[in-house]
Amino acid sequence: MRCIPSTALLLAIACTAGVGPAQAQTRLNQTRIETSQAQAARETTLPLDQHDRLVAEIWGLTDDEMRRAKVLLQGPRASFSVPNISPVEALGIHARDEAERQRYAEKFARVVFEDLKRTLAFGQAYQTAITRLTAGTPMVSYDGLPGAVAPIGAADIGNVPRSLVTEPGSTGPSSRARFAPALTIGPGVAR
Repeated sequence: MRCIPSTALLLAIACTAGVGPAQAQTRLNQTRIETSQAQAARETTLPLDQHDRLVAEIWGLTDDEMRRAKVLLQGPRASFSVPNISPVEALGIHARDEAERQRYAEKFARVVFEDLKRTLAFGQAYQTAITRLTAGTPMVSYDGLPGAVAPIGAADIGNVPRSLVTEPGSTGPSSRARFAPALTIGPGVAR
């Protein structure tokens, strides 16, 4: 299916209704101006509370940007997005031009990148701490457990050592042994 730009579609509809293209374009522009003016009026009168100002500061937004985001998040965007969409995402989705969209995309990308670095650093610190605190003691011991007949994929999905699984149609422990290289999770922690 071919998508028709909304302006072209509205002009086509207007022309079939007996309105000339120039009149239709004028009406379309007038509607856009009225809509923009109504939104601008809401944005300037919408008060920001302490929480809004804190969110604006966290995301690096001005009061005007936060007001606009708040209006957008109270409109149809609330129906289309998850409840925790950031104001930067709302502003980027509803950017008024390509330069604004790019600016919000870069702002969001920087914040996500910084968060990812912090998350990975914490994960590494956790791995170091758990290795140090457990002194190489495995978190789970599979010693003495009987094997099971199941596809190897089931072991992988269940995070069970392949050494405990025998493929259907195979027999005996030798068939398990060929799937059983020891997997080392960390220093001294084997699975």
